[in-house]
Amino acid sequence: MKYNQASYKQSHNSYDRDEDSHQSLLFHPNDPGNAGCRGLEYDIWRHSDSSNGRSLGYFTVAHSTSSGPPFANYLGYLLSWHLADVNHDVVFVTVDIKSSGGSKESFPDEIDNYMREWFNAGLMYTPGMLSPDNSDFVAYVKANGWPEVDTLRGKFIFCLSGNSDWKTYYAQTNPLARLCFADKDFDDGKSVTVPTTGQQIIFSSNLYSDNFETWKKSITNLRAANLIARGYVLNSDGIWDKAKQAKLNAFATDKITGHSWAHVGSTPFVQL
Repeated sequence: MKYNQASYKQSHNSYDRDEDSHQSLLFHPNDPGNAGCRGLEYDIWRHSDSSNGRSLGYFTVAHSTSSGPPFANYLGYLLSWHLADVNHDVVFVTVDIKSSGGSKESFPDEIDNYMREWFNAGLMYTPGMLSPDNSDFVAYVKANGWPEVDTLRGKFIFCLSGNSDWKTYYAQTNPLARLCFADKDFDDGKSVTVPTTGQQIIFSSNLYSDNFETWKKSITNLRAANLIARGYVLNSDGIWDKAKQAKLNAFATDKITGHSWAHVGSTPFVQL
């Protein structure tokens, strides 16, 4: 199964959950609704200084305030998960950009410098690894799809979300050298325009049951182009079931444990 053909559970606002990162990622075969996430999410804020992204507190994590622990703390949890099992399933990490002030032009190098300083860039599956010779990632995945899930073992896929200007600028600036992917927002109440060219190959939306028929068609169209669709705030069994019917890729939820319906199947990745 290729990665774009898989569905999987993600933790929404992972820093704000009762479960820590390791607990969220641990899969229980006899109780698949108990955690088993293959994706996490962190909201980041920028604090500019002369380090160009390398200082510990350059990026912090919080939902609605710029004060919070360093992003590096959470990256450390991911490294410890990796060290415990270097052959782990691929983990999708959404990095939601909350900052809006200051220059977007410096952001691409800053976030990449931070990842090199406080993570291990060698563990990241990057856009240039997907398509080494072609920066038109949309055209590439349409023709070839993503790698198989098993070939991504031991890797982390980081995807920038949030601030549209910053993530789009990041995706379009020296794209083959970047460490992270960048998603593109789509409105769950409007038919999505499937791109034929570009660098953003992951699409995200806050999904609502009332708009199901519309976003179901959008997801079908995205999937036909081998683009990945992520829906978030899937916090009830009703909308979770609708997302299954729509054959969504990434199910982001606040309901990590204690909800038997919150799983995609009997394994962490299920083929669509």
